[in-house]
Amino acid sequence: RMAHVLLGRAVTIAKQAEGLGTIGRVALTETVKAQLDNRMQLTPTTNAHWLVVDNLTPEELGEYEITVARRRSSSPMLFDRSVSGLISEIKSAIAMVEPLASYMPPSVLQLIVQTASERRIPPAFPTIAVAFVNLIGLPESVDDALPEETAALVACFSDAFSLINGIVELKGGILQKVTYHSIGSEMLIHFGVLNPDSSDPLRAAEAMSTVRELVESIAAPTVKGEPIRLTCRIGLVYGPVFAAEIGERRGRREFNILGDTVNIAARIMSQAGENEIWINGAMHHRIASQFHARSLGEMVLKGKSLPQTVYALEGQRV
Repeated sequence: RMAHVLLGRAVTIAKQAEGLGTIGRVALTETVKAQLDNRMQLTPTTNAHWLVVDNLTPEELGEYEITVARRRSSSPMLFDRSVSGLISEIKSAIAMVEPLASYMPPSVLQLIVQTASERRIPPAFPTIAVAFVNLIGLPESVDDALPEETAALVACFSDAFSLINGIVELKGGILQKVTYHSIGSEMLIHFGVLNPDSSDPLRAAEAMSTVRELVESIAAPTVKGEPIRLTCRIGLVYGPVFAAEIGERRGRREFNILGDTVNIAARIMSQAGENEIWINGAMHHRIASQFHARSLGEMVLKGKSLPQTVYALEGQRV
């Protein structure tokens, strides 16, 4: 399993700027403002950022024609109509496409193949387990690493990604992608989106507990000659989501999960301490007979009007 990721402080700063902005406005950091050299009118915010004033003329903005492709571009292949020619062309096509398969979760890829004639995975509203795993130490160290230390950092992140993906798949889950939060890079993981089952919460809790143990056991690489401290924090919740393939049928599209449950998982992850797994009340209710959990009381999360009951997952009952 492979993924193309961005690491470093610039990614985190961009995400923080997005979170500190205003709906419908473009938020800039001081660094970007300095690069603009007064070419745009800006208004300051209360958090050391700037908002672009949308008073630009059509001439200043330029013309952008956005059209949705209704047909794929014609294939460059010239088929030889003989059996051997067709087989050769098919093998060439497979050789070109096959490496891309590792960038998608196997179960999602299989579903895409099964629904190829419709060019769309049917949308669904399953109730599932959703987790965000934030690796602390690795992404932040990229900017400080010496040139000769970069390869070891990338190898460590690759190993962690592969091992976490293996744990998740073993428990029937899907590592959707590496995404980004104001506290750094994180992995979006879910259980049950394709085939919801009552065992999803338990398998998710088992997987996240194993992920925590894995991260604690990883040999940390060095940055500027000193070993970094590698830890994690995890948010794990249970609730309804919207699962669908987003995008244009004959263009760019991606299978993803959206909704309040996903947001809550991200929110409680961001507040968890190092090597902690925080869960919501719905998750706790379904795994309490198998796992010890410590109540953290009610918390007010960003974007939620009502307090949410949160627990810290401590370990499996024996």
